[in-house]
Amino acid sequence: MIDRTRAASPALLATAWLLLGISAPDHAIAEVATDEAQQSRFSRSVEGRSSAASDRPAALAGAPVNEFAALQTEGERVSPAGAAEGKKIDIIANAGIARASHETVDFWIYDAGSEVFYDFDRDGYFHGLTVWFDADVSDGIADVYAELYLSRNGGPWNRYYTTQVFSIFGADSADEYEVVTEFDTGYPSGDYDVLVELYDAQSGDFLADIGPVDDIDLAYLPLEDAGWDAPPVYSGGYYGGGGSAGPAVLVLLLIMVAWRQRQRDRQRAGLTSPALLDPAGK
Repeated sequence: MIDRTRAASPALLATAWLLLGISAPDHAIAEVATDEAQQSRFSRSVEGRSSAASDRPAALAGAPVNEFAALQTEGERVSPAGAAEGKKIDIIANAGIARASHETVDFWIYDAGSEVFYDFDRDGYFHGLTVWFDADVSDGIADVYAELYLSRNGGPWNRYYTTQVFSIFGADSADEYEVVTEFDTGYPSGDYDVLVELYDAQSGDFLADIGPVDDIDLAYLPLEDAGWDAPPVYSGGYYGGGGSAGPAVLVLLLIMVAWRQRQRDRQRAGLTSPALLDPAGK
């Protein structure tokens, strides 16, 4: 059983500030972002052929939760496969796409793209992401799988999903594949790049990859997790931000007004009593 309590703490803090209608100070926001960056990452994904996609974002509600180590944001950004030894990669200069020669058969990713969705607070950052890619093989049919990575603000690559095994058929565009993901916790707001790596399903050998350098559609995606994407809170027709008092202070003011009115009533009752007007009773 996954303990989500600690991982969700930044979201709870942000929600508490919103409910109070008080704008959180900048240093507090930075502390919460740092705290979240140190937590495990949680997300949910569904996958399949792009041509068979119906409403995969809606299917995310029933998808299993995937847990990963905390998001790495500091250090050099090196391709996970490219940094490993024994990978036979031939960079196609005129296309900018990594292609691997594997048992006399060539593999490459012809094209890829992305789409962001779910921005409840309308701040321009989304907690849903669809990534699609068209992997090709020079001859016949091949069984492969893909690893998907995210890099926040130019930082190291962080794996966020591994697909099931699927087949690709020559250079047929009909075998285009997609992964739809909703990020629950562990992803602070930022500009994220996407990297897709293709592997042989039998041997596990690296075959090809495509990333932000190859396709701009995989670069500078405005993402955040669902904890940072809370809907705005309104109070009396006004947005509860910008340092406004909000409902909590309003309730306190009403209590103070009622208490002062009660004190005035008591004073009036005391001044008009017969004992105070004529202490001797005359």
